[in-house]
Formats: sequence, structure tokens, C-alpha cells
Amino acid sequence: MIFIGDIDQTYIEKVGSEVQTKFPDLIKNGTIEIISPPQNYYPNFDEVEILNSYGDSSDRIKWRQKQNLGKV
Repeated sequence: MIFIGDIDQTYIEKVGSEVQTKFPDLIKNGTIEIISPPQNYYPNFDEVEILNSYGDSSDRIKWRQKQNLGKV
């Protein structure tokens, strides 16, 4: 199982294409599956109230929030 946890559709398609190119037989027989949540799974990180307890940049905080969602 390959989980692509990103909202950038171009990136998701790129990774999926690379995996399909490198492992076509494993994809075909179901040994490898690629999944990605729909874009509405993630909140709009520009509108999320941010608690900056580590002094991180806003980009780093958004990244951390996305990582936490992936672990739920």
C-alpha cells in the first residue's frame, strides 16, 4: 500500500505514474495499491488557526498539521 498524502494533484499523478512504470506487474496483480485521500480531506491550511509554539515558519506549521492528519 502506497499512501500519497498530498493535495497537489500534479504530484500525486507523478508519483503514481512513477510507481506504475517501475512496478507494472505488482500493480497489475494487486500486490501494490496506491491510495490518496480526496482534497477535501485536508482543511484549508491558510485558514487554519495556527498555534506557533516552536517558532516555526508558517509553511513548516502547515506541513506539521498535514502530517498529524495523516496519523489520525
